[in-house]
Amino acid sequence: MYAMLLMLALIPSCMFGLDRKPGDGVRLKAEADKYFANEQFSEALTLYTQALEAAQTDGDINTQLKSLGNIANVYAYMGDFDRAQYYFKKVYNMATESHMMETQLKVAINLTQVCCFKGDPAEARRWYKIQMSLPYRATPLYRYYALANKSLIAKTEGSFAPALFYQQQALQLVDDENLGPRYQTLVHQEMANILYRQKQYARSIKEYKKSYEIAYKNNDISGEISICQDLFVLYRHLGDSASADQYKKRYLELNDSLFGHQRMNAALNGLFDYENRQNDTIIGGLTRRNQWLTGSILVFLLFSIIVGVLYAKLRRRTRRLLESQRLLVAKNEELTRQNDNAQQLRKQYLQVVEHTQTVEPVTAQAVKPDNAEASGDVPAEGSSSVDNTHDLGLSEEQVTRLLEKVNSVLEDVSVISRDDFSLAMLAKMVGSNTKYVSMVINDTYGKNFKTYLNEFRIREACRRLSDTQHYGNMTIQAIYEELGYKTASSFVKAFRKINGMTPSQYQKLKSQLAE
Repeated sequence: MYAMLLMLALIPSCMFGLDRKPGDGVRLKAEADKYFANEQFSEALTLYTQALEAAQTDGDINTQLKSLGNIANVYAYMGDFDRAQYYFKKVYNMATESHMMETQLKVAINLTQVCCFKGDPAEARRWYKIQMSLPYRATPLYRYYALANKSLIAKTEGSFAPALFYQQQALQLVDDENLGPRYQTLVHQEMANILYRQKQYARSIKEYKKSYEIAYKNNDISGEISICQDLFVLYRHLGDSASADQYKKRYLELNDSLFGHQRMNAALNGLFDYENRQNDTIIGGLTRRNQWLTGSILVFLLFSIIVGVLYAKLRRRTRRLLESQRLLVAKNEELTRQNDNAQQLRKQYLQVVEHTQTVEPVTAQAVKPDNAEASGDVPAEGSSSVDNTHDLGLSEEQVTRLLEKVNSVLEDVSVISRDDFSLAMLAKMVGSNTKYVSMVINDTYGKNFKTYLNEFRIREACRRLSDTQHYGNMTIQAIYEELGYKTASSFVKAFRKINGMTPSQYQKLKSQLAE
């Protein structure tokens, strides 16, 4: 999916400004660059944050731009393209104000790629136009990014043939100019990704493995992670579960080693603390510039009192909210246990029904296939077999049995974890049609299929977040990917809607309750 991701970090750090005599900011950034080159991103992020703060204190705009640019690169490696875009735009605006056109060019290259990864080809084209309009040196590296970005935009727009053609040109340029193995890795991986989208699976696998071989040989861990993720998706699509599991396992191992959960969280918290201090500094500066106004001290004191009162109220409310969340976590655990018991009783009930009732032939009252209405197979009005009928023309017994089948399928984690699981697939598995299944869920529970499915998936996510014995080594990303969610945003949105908090908050509260 992120075949071109490495490009974002391959722009040399010198492109984000010019060197000056070493100071604290320059020294810290030099140390951060070493960690970044070794793909130790949490340590690099911590030092870039410190370098950024030191450079701002010294008024060193060059080091600020370098540090901000590489912070954006770290977010890009993590797949957080919203934050990467935010920092790249910040660098671009600062470079524009300082008339640093070469830096603007490099950031435009990165923003073109980020917009493609976000699935926004229109915005990507806008940045590509800026990229090509800025002063452009005809070096092999600049020519390479012109071809690579043009290919990436074409692929994002669904024009795979042109995209593949531009990548082939880029590969020829890489070989002719000897740009190095990392660029070879990128081109082969991107070609493989395009071939996969063209359904040329054999050629795609060949290019992926060629890319992986180059990355592995050159200890390019981030390249390996991206390729393993793509190969996992490809083999799963082909139904080769053994190969898919092999690359998924490798991906999870490498991803965990590269982005240590605790270390990266500490680094991100450090960055957020710096941003908060920056905001506080700005507010303080505005306050100082207005202190000469008559009565400003009184206003400030009054403001402080109000803030103190609001802060005290907020703290009390936060404590109550935290306690409520803890109770919610505990209640969720209890509901999970009750649900497990209910599932067991439901299975026993179905077994009894299967042994005590004979299978009746399909009649007009049976759950109909999708074409039932067209064929006129509709329950007769006033029929004695449907004295107690549902709005759909089904008896209460038929509704109950259909609902039991629906819940039995949805309780199978291996089924609902498929990212292509749909209402149509559910209807087929229970021997009914989408209309009946949807209406039975809606009439019984007052919710649509998607909401009901999310409840089962999130329930399983809560179980795994709580079960440190079996799932303690899995990241939140690994958990939601295994449960059929494609993006972190969709998972967090569903989780928050059901539990009123984020997965990380739930996990933290659960660990506190366990203590």
